[in-house]
Amino acid sequence: MSGLLWKRQKLSCWTDKGGGMREGDFTLSADGGGSKLAAVMFDDAFHFRAAGYGGPVNGSFSETEKRRQIAAALSPCLSSVPSGGIGRAFLSAPWTGSREEEEDNNLFFLEVKKHSPRVRCSPLSEGEACLLAGSFRREGTVTLSGTGSGVFQVGPAAAHLGGWGYLLGDFGSGFSIGQKGLQAAIRWEERWGKETCLEELACQAYGVKQLWDLLPVIYGETFGVKQVASFCRLVGRAADEGDEAAVEILKEAAWELAAQTAVMLQRFAQVSPFVLTAGGAWKASDILFQSFSEQLKRQYPCAQIEKPVFEPVMGGVILSVLEKRGTDASDTLGRLKKEFSQFLIRNGKQEGK
Repeated sequence: MSGLLWKRQKLSCWTDKGGGMREGDFTLSADGGGSKLAAVMFDDAFHFRAAGYGGPVNGSFSETEKRRQIAAALSPCLSSVPSGGIGRAFLSAPWTGSREEEEDNNLFFLEVKKHSPRVRCSPLSEGEACLLAGSFRREGTVTLSGTGSGVFQVGPAAAHLGGWGYLLGDFGSGFSIGQKGLQAAIRWEERWGKETCLEELACQAYGVKQLWDLLPVIYGETFGVKQVASFCRLVGRAADEGDEAAVEILKEAAWELAAQTAVMLQRFAQVSPFVLTAGGAWKASDILFQSFSEQLKRQYPCAQIEKPVFEPVMGGVILSVLEKRGTDASDTLGRLKKEFSQFLIRNGKQEGK
């Protein structure tokens, strides 16, 4: 297929060859993306212990900055358990297959090993973590729209579509939606585009009196992909209030995401697929999810399309439950919704936010 890059992923180990977790009473699960690094510690009975957060740790940051963010996320978790007490650590992060990614994983796991030298480190792909945390499933399709975007096929045969970055790809992502929202504001400011409230929202969001004053802000040293992507939320708000320009942006993003997902489903000849939406951009407005579902179901009317239950940081928690409890995991999974409620997602929004 011209213009598409198919990347085969190495499957993470779904089961422990020894039949259970190695020594250590606690397990760490972490997830890193373009917006933040989150980590959660839990015990052998799947009770919450601690959580920590750091900033983004992708390739645009120096090793020093990555170490600082890793330390911020790990510190509350590591200090909550005795030295040597971690038996297993999971980390999910954007999949590139690059040496840089391997080094970033090592930075994270090395910090954990300083605390618990005998810990078993288990990298998870971004798609695996989203699917596990979002649906308690091990096989399915994940359509991710966060700061960036991509489509993952997870299971015995795995693949990834996307990963081109914000300059060449990230179609339908939070960055793309935020950028198009700002461009719509500029077009209305210059009166050659559709009338929109996005101009006013942009000024409020970035603390300027008029849109032209955004130039030194946007092209300043501290402004980047994350700051553009953050405007996605306001595009969603404008769309929910009936702003036509904002609605068009979300529908275009939905089409891009549905088109990528359909190609993935065709690749694996799926007739009644399970598709999970994941990532922060879906939280901006339900218009994005509804439009995506409508467009995908035109090609796959039997598709089961769902929103996620938990944030991806819970991927390692869910995998541990499934490994240990197997088909008898339903009671434990139900309890997790109460015990780890801070990571729940309700109606496309994270609980408590």
